[in-house]
Amino acid sequence: MTRAARCGLLVGVVLLCACATGQEGGGSRGELLTAASRAGMRLAVHATPAGPVRSFSRGLAGASHVDVYLEGDGRAWQSRRRVSRDPTPRRPLALALALRDPAPAVLYLGRPCQYASAAELAGCEPRHWTAERYGEVVVAALDGVLDTFLSRDDGARPTLGLTGYSGGAVIATLLAARRDDVAWVVSVAGNLDPAAWTAHHGVSALSGLDPVVLAPRLADTPQAVLLGGEDRIVVPSLVARYLAVADAAAVEIVDDFDHRCCWVDAWPRLPCRVLHRLGADAPALCAAP
Repeated sequence: MTRAARCGLLVGVVLLCACATGQEGGGSRGELLTAASRAGMRLAVHATPAGPVRSFSRGLAGASHVDVYLEGDGRAWQSRRRVSRDPTPRRPLALALALRDPAPAVLYLGRPCQYASAAELAGCEPRHWTAERYGEVVVAALDGVLDTFLSRDDGARPTLGLTGYSGGAVIATLLAARRDDVAWVVSVAGNLDPAAWTAHHGVSALSGLDPVVLAPRLADTPQAVLLGGEDRIVVPSLVARYLAVADAAAVEIVDDFDHRCCWVDAWPRLPCRVLHRLGADAPALCAAP
């Protein structure tokens, strides 16, 4: 399998670089936003205490289940000492995964201040995409956005399947730990132990909520943890402490995959294989194309 160009190590407080091109990386930001529009996904902007949150969605009205995708951390730092003023990922991989999902009801959430205009960015606080990216303000903001989509006049609420990419996997587990409507969680190249992750790369610790501490709350929630054997950003061994306390989690390490390659090509076949192994009910995600 052709390998994507390798990244350098992280600098500053977790500067992640885009490692791949073309389909392996899921496509550029502009290409994916255009594809989402053409696929009939509706764009919305949500004001939150952590900054504006962009969403793309389709088929939510009356849905009994919604597949939710949470974007990665994006571009947190420009250099070792310079914070990025725009955290939008150049290649939003979670959006690429959402576009491959065959389910009738799909919701994609960017992280606070991703895809924001210049005027919006002027009012954003960089701490929400740097040191406090997994903090209570950010998690509560995304939790609130979910509720705005799920509230119905008849009181009925759909179940959710949460998929998070990279740092978005941290957010997915933190959301699942506080909600009672999550049927399953899929982590794609997720840094599920932030303390081990920052220590491994020799960068500043992140403040906020810890998936390892909250994992016992997901004891009855099936979790598919997907990792790349060639990933140098989230090395599989860094997730060991989380897996030790996540009773309902099953891990699959794909030898030839790295942090970006080749999750889109394997979607949704790969997560479905693991969810089936866990006995999770995911018929929408795993519907035959």
